[in-house]
Amino acid sequence: LKDRLEDEEKGKLQDYEERRKKEREVEEEELKKLKEKQERRRLEREQEEREMAEKKRLEDERRKKEEEDRRIRQEEEKRKKEEEKNKRQQMIGLNFPIGQGGRNFVIPIKTEKNDKFGNIVQAKQEMGMTKDQQEEAKKVFMVAVRNAIPEASEIPVNELKAKIKELHNRICKLETDKYDLEKRHERQQYDLKELNERSRQVARNADGRKGRDAETGGRHPPKVQVFSKYDRQIDRRNFKERRSVYEHVSFHSFTLSLNQNENLKRKKNE
Repeated sequence: LKDRLEDEEKGKLQDYEERRKKEREVEEEELKKLKEKQERRRLEREQEEREMAEKKRLEDERRKKEEEDRRIRQEEEKRKKEEEKNKRQQMIGLNFPIGQGGRNFVIPIKTEKNDKFGNIVQAKQEMGMTKDQQEEAKKVFMVAVRNAIPEASEIPVNELKAKIKELHNRICKLETDKYDLEKRHERQQYDLKELNERSRQVARNADGRKGRDAETGGRHPPKVQVFSKYDRQIDRRNFKERRSVYEHVSFHSFTLSLNQNENLKRKKNE
């Protein structure tokens, strides 16, 4: 019997070890897949970051080029305006011969100021649109956007598949960013709680070293106990006993006691 029990125990132990071995193999396989997925995701993120950095660099170069072109164009316009102003001054100066005692200066025409006020008036007109006009402009813009989007039946199959794949990749990227931001927010919340707890612990230890109460060293003042918790007593009377206080039952008993005293006095006198 003892040998049979030992054989059963050995068989159970062997079965348990086999099950654990299979479970470990499954867990290792899942862990391996998870690590491969994380590595693949990391590589994809690095590739996306490189592409975003390249796009940002090209965008910065394009913006700098546009700013440089705008600056050159403004300088050219300013130079042309200066030349026109000098020509007008020269033409006006020819009408006044020298030596006749007239004015020897010319008041320039402030065209730039007029242009500036003209731009302000135009901006006010654009901002002064009514709500109906804004809604109408919005509808016109939305119609133009819808017309710019071709129908699905008009798009070739290859382009449609590429567009679907692009949208799918974009959705996956947004979901990944959302998950990363949520985890980052949770980690930051945990770090913030940990820092607050550490600051409270440091303040409590500092108060203890100075001989003060740890409860008084916080941001809020300590709670003040204005009465003892043993001062209050529970009213153990029932409803009738509490009601009798307001029905003047004690007055009735007082009259009865007076009548009894009078009867006793009368008996003594007799």
